[in-house]
Amino acid sequence: MAKDHIVDYDTTAANNTDIDGVSVAEGMAPGNVNDAMREILADLAEWYGDTGGALVSAGASGAYTLTTNDSLAAYAQAQMYAFEANHAMPDTATATLNVNAIGAKALRKNVSVNLELNDIKAKQIVVVAYEATDDVFQIVAPIGKASVAQGKHALMVPATSMSPAVTSGCSGPATNETSVQKVNYPSLNFDAAADEYAYFVLPMPTMWDEGTITFRAYWAHPAATAFNVVWGLQAVAFGDSDAIDTAYGTAQTVTDSGGTTEDTFISDESAAITVAGTPVAGDMVMFRVYRDADNVADTLDVDAQLMGLKVFITVDAGQEA
Repeated sequence: MAKDHIVDYDTTAANNTDIDGVSVAEGMAPGNVNDAMREILADLAEWYGDTGGALVSAGASGAYTLTTNDSLAAYAQAQMYAFEANHAMPDTATATLNVNAIGAKALRKNVSVNLELNDIKAKQIVVVAYEATDDVFQIVAPIGKASVAQGKHALMVPATSMSPAVTSGCSGPATNETSVQKVNYPSLNFDAAADEYAYFVLPMPTMWDEGTITFRAYWAHPAATAFNVVWGLQAVAFGDSDAIDTAYGTAQTVTDSGGTTEDTFISDESAAITVAGTPVAGDMVMFRVYRDADNVADTLDVDAQLMGLKVFITVDAGQEA
């Protein structure tokens, strides 16, 4: 294989028999020594110029273009470039990088996350590497601002952040203490005889994708003879000037089994809950949590002590707008 670029050089010395068309094979012409050395120095200078930060990008909006010193005709795995950005990343475009007009490839941070407003700033030195499997450029130097990974995230809501409903409300919040080590824990207590409710409010992060949510229940119970509890959750979103007297969305329930007094029980994750009210970014969401005591699957014959909920949401941006 011809060794026309540094990326072509072989880690096995015997395989390097030419440098940019100059033969360095065993028994080469003496005059090839200085020619080969000059070619190596030129390759090193090209490599340094492309990775040292001296390049300046062109392009506009989210489309960055780059002309390098090394005239590669195709992208290579882990090929790196360092350049000064000619413009800041806007919030209305998907970032791409096109090197030597080989072809525009998506530009990502944190392996697979789209760039956002000012993730790249004008005059920022940006270091990228080509990742062949996903056919993208990844930013490997610090970006303009910190962000969280997109995807599934959890919001923990302790019992002390909830309140009993006015109608058919549970009791509490109560403070409980274990019998031996005197560990204290809060709870809202839900009766075994009838459905009881509590509520809490979360001003949702603008990073939320406004899609479905799920939950897990964290709970305990006093001494009992049967142990299953059915927990339910439903929600409705409100924006500016929306009417508060709006129906909750369809609830989803999850059944969990207790057993030992003063143990912590953690339910499975619920099915997806659709939030009513057509949520948009930045909405406040009202949640109603309840014990479905009249469900045939709910057999716990004492109060169920809800210690908290973990609410799962999906994030589709790295920062608050």
